[in-house]
Amino acid sequence: MQYDVLDVNEPTAIKSFDADFFDFMEQIKELEQQLASILTVGLNDAGTVQGAFKLIDSFGELLLRDFITSDIEAKNLQLIFQYGEGLKEVQQLFSRDRHASMPGKFYEREGPPLFVNMPPVSGALAWVQGLMSRMNEPHRCLKVVLEAMQETDEAKDVQRLYESISSGLAEFEAEMFGKWGDTVETTSTEKLTLPLLTRESRSGELSVNFDPLLVKLLSEVKYFVVQGKNIPEVAADLYARAEKFRVQRGNLEIIKNRYNEMLATMLDVEKPLLKSQMKAIDKLLEKGLKELSWSSTYEEKTAFIDEVMVMVTEAHVTLTEMKNNMKGIELVLKKWADNPLITRKQATPEALEHAPEPLESYTATGRRSTQSQFDTATVPDPQSCSNPTPALPSPQPQP
Repeated sequence: MQYDVLDVNEPTAIKSFDADFFDFMEQIKELEQQLASILTVGLNDAGTVQGAFKLIDSFGELLLRDFITSDIEAKNLQLIFQYGEGLKEVQQLFSRDRHASMPGKFYEREGPPLFVNMPPVSGALAWVQGLMSRMNEPHRCLKVVLEAMQETDEAKDVQRLYESISSGLAEFEAEMFGKWGDTVETTSTEKLTLPLLTRESRSGELSVNFDPLLVKLLSEVKYFVVQGKNIPEVAADLYARAEKFRVQRGNLEIIKNRYNEMLATMLDVEKPLLKSQMKAIDKLLEKGLKELSWSSTYEEKTAFIDEVMVMVTEAHVTLTEMKNNMKGIELVLKKWADNPLITRKQATPEALEHAPEPLESYTATGRRSTQSQFDTATVPDPQSCSNPTPALPSPQPQP
């Protein structure tokens, strides 16, 4: 700068400053036009209302510039129309899938679509909450725009559609959760009184008697807690014991598998060897089959499970060692069977044709040799055979 901007008495300085300030404002205006063009292109390319408002928020305080503000106001109607189309899609999905979903596909079911491994009620509510989030997030971004344009017909229509869909989703969610809450106490009271174990009448095999409805109930409560629902007191008390139930069920599954494996693999010759152990196990199992239930105290169930676990494990280890020892014996005997103690040269027709003597002479010679061995054999004294065990050589007298 070649002049003093503070020197008001110098005409040249004033003229030069005015010219420079004019050039500066022209450059600012050109930059605003460029920013407005970039914003317009970005808004046109934005696929969702949320994406459009993320783009707008990225400009920060630059949006306060008059030139850019005028361009944004021109896009407000376009954003409202785009949001209205999204609301119509949500309404269509809710009307189509609330009673039946995924027709003709693997996940086809009666009711809303579920996320993988989610129980039916909490999974349906998660689907409803997903639709609500799909509406509420863009609505939050558009709140200022809708308030500014609340007198327009477009804004009124969008607001009415939003309130109608929100009301329908909330009613559906409350209805499903209320129906589930009505069944909690009945299911919990009825299924917790079942015995810990059951036995199949024909095979005698055991089964862990934790009803699938209890499993589903615990799973529902787990996801309701994540969703922040106000679950009934009975369900909350049951969920507080979920980890204890899980550990007890796991230990009972181990006992069941080992016991059933012994019943399936035990041979008739092995049963007398384990008769006393199996009798003691069956006597103890009667307690879990008839006396203890899932509503019994934690200490009673744990003591029973620990005692049965020890007895079943000991019997299972014994049976396993017996079978392993038998397999070892079979392997040793197989090695002996594969290698005969005496081998005989195989006679061939060629060998017989070139034999120096007729076949009859060989046969006669064999008979005579065998007979001579019997004649020279020593017959033991009958009185010495009182012991049925094979006779052993008599020991030499000690000096």
